Amino acid sequence: MHVPDQVPADPSGPPGPDGPAGVPRGPGGTVGRRALLAGVGSAALLAAAGCNPFQTGGGGRTVTVTSTAPPAPDPIAGLIAVTRLHVLRLNAALTGNRVNKAQAQTLQMVRRDRQAHLDALLTEQARSAGRGAPTTAPVTGTVQLPGDGKAVLGAVRADVLAALQGMTDAVAGAGRYRAALFGSIAACLASHRVVLA
Repeated sequence: MHVPDQVPADPSGPPGPDGPAGVPRGPGGTVGRRALLAGVGSAALLAAAGCNPFQTGGGGRTVTVTSTAPPAPDPIAGLIAVTRLHVLRLNAALTGNRVNKAQAQTLQMVRRDRQAHLDALLTEQARSAGRGAPTTAPVTGTVQLPGDGKAVLGAVRADVLAALQGMTDAVAGAGRYRAALFGSIAACLASHRVVLA
């Protein structure tokens, strides 16, 4: 029995393996490999881009990412550490016979002021943290300083300049109360700079 290669499609008949009966498939009757890959690639690209061709009503979600800078760290902890170090260096400068009497008097005045600065900074730190009066532990430790009086004064002068720069930098981002405190300390440090010149 011989079966013909093409059987005419019966529009009322059951669907064949290539689709409904009577619906033409194109020139070759099949979908080419390139067309299939192009369709799959386009669908994958649309899915990766977040496009949904089946979405109705424009119910897409737009996500706007806004970045806010993290809050600046509180500079008072660094100012306290620097002031504590300076008090330690002044204590070391006044021990032994490194400086003469006139230099010692100047350094004692600077040390008194720096200790007062440290106490004021600790009080402000406790106030801003909502704590009561700060517990002021004595400043202890050892630091190395040059052996002669002129070099010691140079080291103290460098400390004063560094502290002055730190205080003036801290004023820029401080609130009114802290700006007044930092400004007052900076003014005192400027007077130390003149005395130590």
